[in-house]
Amino acid sequence: MRVPQEWLLRYCNPGLSTAELEDALTDSGTKVEAIHQHGPASTDGFVVGLVLSREQHPDADRLGVCIVDTGGEEPAQIVCGAPNVGAGQFVPVAQIGAVMPGGMKIKKAKLRGVESRGMICSAKELELGLESDGILVLATSGDAALSFGGRPAAQDAIPGLDASKVVVGAPLASVLSLGGPVIELEITPNRPDSLGVYEVARELHAATGAPLRPQKWAGVELPKPVASQVDASGAPTASVDGLTVTLTEHERCQRFTAIVYENVVVGPSPPWLAARLVAAGQRPINNVVDITNYVMLETGQPLHAFDLDRLGGGTLEVYAAAEGEEITTLDEETRKVPAGTMLIKDADGPTSIGGVMGGARSEVLPTTTRVAVEVATWHGPSIHATSWALAVRSEASSRNEKGLPVEQALDAQKRALQLMHELAGATPSGPMIDLGTRSVPATVLQLPGPFCKRVLGYDVPERRQIELLKAIDLGVESSGTGVLTVTIPPRRRNDLTRPIDLVEEIARLDGLGNVPATLPALRPAGVLTDRQKADRSLLDLLVGRGLSEVVGWSFGNTTQLDRLGLEAGHPLRAAVKIRNPMSSELGQLRTTLLPSLLEIAERNVSRGFKDLRFVELGTTYRDQPGSELPLEVRTLGVLLTGELLPSTWATPGSAKADALAATELIRAIGALLRVDLEIEQGTPPVYLHPGRGATVLLGGREIGVVGELHPRISAQYDLTDPVAVLELSADALLDAMPGRVQYAPFAGFPPVTQDLAVVIDDGVPAKAVVSAARGSGSALLRDVRVFDVYRGAGVDEGKHSLALRLTFRAEDRTLTEEEATAARNKILKTLQAQVGAVARG
Repeated sequence: MRVPQEWLLRYCNPGLSTAELEDALTDSGTKVEAIHQHGPASTDGFVVGLVLSREQHPDADRLGVCIVDTGGEEPAQIVCGAPNVGAGQFVPVAQIGAVMPGGMKIKKAKLRGVESRGMICSAKELELGLESDGILVLATSGDAALSFGGRPAAQDAIPGLDASKVVVGAPLASVLSLGGPVIELEITPNRPDSLGVYEVARELHAATGAPLRPQKWAGVELPKPVASQVDASGAPTASVDGLTVTLTEHERCQRFTAIVYENVVVGPSPPWLAARLVAAGQRPINNVVDITNYVMLETGQPLHAFDLDRLGGGTLEVYAAAEGEEITTLDEETRKVPAGTMLIKDADGPTSIGGVMGGARSEVLPTTTRVAVEVATWHGPSIHATSWALAVRSEASSRNEKGLPVEQALDAQKRALQLMHELAGATPSGPMIDLGTRSVPATVLQLPGPFCKRVLGYDVPERRQIELLKAIDLGVESSGTGVLTVTIPPRRRNDLTRPIDLVEEIARLDGLGNVPATLPALRPAGVLTDRQKADRSLLDLLVGRGLSEVVGWSFGNTTQLDRLGLEAGHPLRAAVKIRNPMSSELGQLRTTLLPSLLEIAERNVSRGFKDLRFVELGTTYRDQPGSELPLEVRTLGVLLTGELLPSTWATPGSAKADALAATELIRAIGALLRVDLEIEQGTPPVYLHPGRGATVLLGGREIGVVGELHPRISAQYDLTDPVAVLELSADALLDAMPGRVQYAPFAGFPPVTQDLAVVIDDGVPAKAVVSAARGSGSALLRDVRVFDVYRGAGVDEGKHSLALRLTFRAEDRTLTEEEATAARNKILKTLQAQVGAVARG
């Protein structure tokens, strides 16, 4: 919200600089987002001038040479291109040295050979927001003959300007509001009361102790409400001169008030009002429309003006839209509204979107003479839903969607009545229509004194508590027993609901800097669970091996699964759909980490980074038919592509990522978590390379996949090098971890290693050979590793040679070579019997 500083200080002026005002508001909880400069940064050099004469420029058809009396010792010659400048006009003049909005400094210059000492300004150049063709004429002189030093009195000043103040040489700031600093506030959703200038002034009063002036509308009497009736459908209805209002949707429109004005004179707004609107970010239109915008900014309550003579049948009905209804709004856009949207219609159809935007058909025009000013209270969530559905954000909707109090409607009506009379010459033509809830019982809270001290950690005297709470217009009574009875005003009803909320108000207004720095009470420190420790150990292991941790979206879409080539009915297609997705690309929860890993790889490769090693530990989701909640699985995903180690002059071409690199990570993970993981090369998923993909088993149950991505899938992501992937259920890994680990002492005797090469059929997997060797029954065997595979000369077709490195050790002695050889021979016999192995000579 933009608050012109000049407007704010009219209600509360603590005598602080703009920077000090910013600190005072921010420190008390009303955050200042930015300070903007509206209009000239300084008013020095801007004066009222009187045009004595205007002659045609000798060398330019569109320029004139004006002699202007600015109150100095001699008149100034100013070259001006405005078509409307003429003798006898009082005009704003920027003298030499003045700085215009935007930073341009006025200097003496020559225009087409004619000297110009100053600038006659238009309303646009001064950022006043007034409509004018050419320069701004403040007033005119009645004298036919003008001479320097005569200085006649101003006549026929523009509306809202006191002609007696328009004096030659007078500072322009004494005649017009030339802008100044504009304070942009960040208003939190729980404080819609601060969306009005007066309530911001109240916050400033509470923060600084400076006096708060009464509301401009205090003491204004509204026309008495006309008696309401109930129609055949049970909806409240009421009629005044030329207007009938029916509140069919009375649950979501909690209050609807309207006053009919006659003898309305539509015209431009006075400069002070237009300048404030422009500074606040509004565009002046005409006095009636500007009054509604001005009152909204001042009170925080939106309102709307209807041209009564353009309302079909002189009726207004608040109702819920049917399917397919359309309305043309004030911005000349025709919108199809969703069914259930709150609309206001007349006899000819919809004329306004309730609480969001008015309609073009009943807007106030220069010819308008009768106006109905409506102020209503709407159901906040409904307004928010409408604004979101129509993609329409207005000043009115941003306030109405936060849920305004019904009592606030009359504040806006009172201020509007004042301004309609003063600026448009209008008078109410009869009683006021007031339908719906007129008030809600006040909230009363009890605040024990010790409670405040216990929460804040220091003592705030009761007198100070009362002072601070009253400063924000809370009713406070002391019982004399240390308990305060606090009555909450309507505008804070939704925000202050508990005693702790009152303590927060006291703390922020007394100054958070007063809260002492104290150590918290000694409590047991938080510790990581076993699963959290395992998570961190898992990531530390992989990061230590050169992988980088990434975090992908938990959301995804069906296109990602299509790119993996998954057929219909595949388990990974059992996705949880999002009811209100942020976009169509984020319409469901992810069932696998691979799409996000691949998209991150694609983004990096497109920017020249081809050697990638990524790990992600996140949650995947599966829909569970018959269950309200999805199946959530902590999942570990790994992607490797390109070179595994950086190239150096000594190793110009290091090993590239492949399926073996990914399987080595599986072995490392199993060793870390002390779980026995098996790799089974059965039928891998369709997105893995045939022959280079496998499933990962734990206790005979599939918990993941490992292998190289199918080239067809890699090509879709512009990945030219082989891509190795690994995806495991981290939950299954952690569930299988042993609870308590028994550590054995380091061996006191050296191991003995022997190699064994056997020839086996190509259909026998290496893991079967390793498993048979380990199960051979040799008590001396400590480890079995495959270190070579050979096919070629000396090995029959359809067979291959597998070289095993066997490690033997005894716990009570140093093994002899003969003992190791005997153990090796025992293993060979087992391999011959179980997998048909033959020792290779």
